[in-house]
Amino acid sequence: MPKFVKFFFQKFLMKVILAIHIYILIAVCSLTVNAQSTASKNVSHFTIEAPQLNMTKKIWIYLPSSYNSSKETYPVIYMADGQNLFDNETSYVGEWGVDEFMDSLITKQSIVVGIEHGNAKRLDELTPYANSEYGGGNGDNYLDFVINTLKPYIDQHYKTKSNAQFTTFWGSSLGGLMAFYAVVKYPEVFGNAGVFPLHFGIVKRFTILQEQHKFQTAQGFTF
Repeated sequence: MPKFVKFFFQKFLMKVILAIHIYILIAVCSLTVNAQSTASKNVSHFTIEAPQLNMTKKIWIYLPSSYNSSKETYPVIYMADGQNLFDNETSYVGEWGVDEFMDSLITKQSIVVGIEHGNAKRLDELTPYANSEYGGGNGDNYLDFVINTLKPYIDQHYKTKSNAQFTTFWGSSLGGLMAFYAVVKYPEVFGNAGVFPLHFGIVKRFTILQEQHKFQTAQGFTF
C-alpha cells in the first residue's frame, strides 16, 4: 500500500474511532440527564444510624394518599431490599412496583418502610445463621436494628398502629428468609410475614427454630 494511501486511511480510521467515542459519550450523558425517578409522589426517604450494624441506613417510606388528610393510624409493612421497591433508579433489576400497587388501594392502606440492604453485606444481614460455604449470620443484629432503632423511630414520627397484629415483615429471597425468621422469633413484634420466595437453601437450622418457637394462630403468613 502506498504511503500516502496508508496515511490517509489511518487519519480516516482515527476520525471514525473518535466519532464513535463521541457518540457513545453523548448517548451515556443523555441517558444520565434524562433518567427519571419512577417512585410515587407518596414515597420519601431519610437516613438513620444503625449502630447494631456499624453503618448508616437509607430508609424509604411510603405514606398512603389519605395520610395527610386523615387522623387515623395505619398498619406498617417493613420490607427488606428497599432499593428495589419503588424506583427504577435505585433498583438493579427494575422496581417491584410496591408504590403503584399501594396507590391503587382504596381500603386496607398501610405505611411501607423500605430498608436499604447492605450491598456487599446483604448476605450477612439477611441470614440468621452462618453458612460454612457462603458465610453470613448477622441477621440477629439486623433485626435488632429494625426492632430497637428503626421501629421506635417510625412509631414516634408517623401515625402507626404499632401492635404486632398490624406489623408485617416482608421480603424476597434472602429477605423472605429474614421475614420468616423475624415473625417466628419475634411474634410479639411482627404478627405477619410476606415471603416470596422463601430462601431456605442457604440455612439448614430452621427445623430447630420452628420447634423452639411454635407458630401462633394469630400469625399470618403470605407465601
